[in-house]
Amino acid sequence: MKESIERLVELSAHTAEITARWMRTPAFDQLARDGRVTDRVMADGSHLYCCEAFGTKRAFSAEDRTVEVVASDGLKNRYGDIDDPDTWIYDSFDRNPIVLLDHFYAVASIVGTVTRHWRDGSLSLEQHLIDPSESGDASAMVLNKLAAGSLRAVSRSFIPWRVERVDDKEGETRAYYVLHDLEQLETSWVAIPAVRNALRINAAPSSPIGSTRAIYDGAPDMLRRIDEQLIMQGILARFEGGDK
Repeated sequence: MKESIERLVELSAHTAEITARWMRTPAFDQLARDGRVTDRVMADGSHLYCCEAFGTKRAFSAEDRTVEVVASDGLKNRYGDIDDPDTWIYDSFDRNPIVLLDHFYAVASIVGTVTRHWRDGSLSLEQHLIDPSESGDASAMVLNKLAAGSLRAVSRSFIPWRVERVDDKEGETRAYYVLHDLEQLETSWVAIPAVRNALRINAAPSSPIGSTRAIYDGAPDMLRRIDEQLIMQGILARFEGGDK
């Protein structure tokens, strides 16, 4: 349990800090104005802004508890955009490569780890090791549904630090984006990937999110979360050192 808490604390602090930085970039402005940014409500009520890449199960071994997934394929996604497969960034993710259930940042939703990621042509692949399960926990549910074949979809949360807008061309119904420098935050098993709860900053004035300023105003809340996570890290460090 203590290890799971440490993994979650590290993930939450990193995603809060990186999202606050991303919100001040031209890439965020462009994608948010075109409704490409996912607004995800965290367990503590704060918001995480990111993009998502959809993938699917390719192979599963119940005996080894391992799953091979196509995390992204370099083709147009549900939004009509392309995730550049040559520019995934794993530096921070590899320090804490946890797999969640339904993008829910809670200890009970940690179901495993990403033990390997690699490229195969335009495919971006991952291997997951699902945690040992006990009856009724999230890992057991994931293993059972993988074995039954009803759970097939994964969704990667990531931050694209650079975007390229491709305007309408012959045969294209609308402009689309090519996303580059994709910093992975986490991977989740999901029932329906990339649900369009996308943030659109040019919403109607009555919308709770009606301007870029409204989103920037959320940064202090994210910074508060970072402070809370640092406090938790201190508590864990004292616990590890034997303090009561």
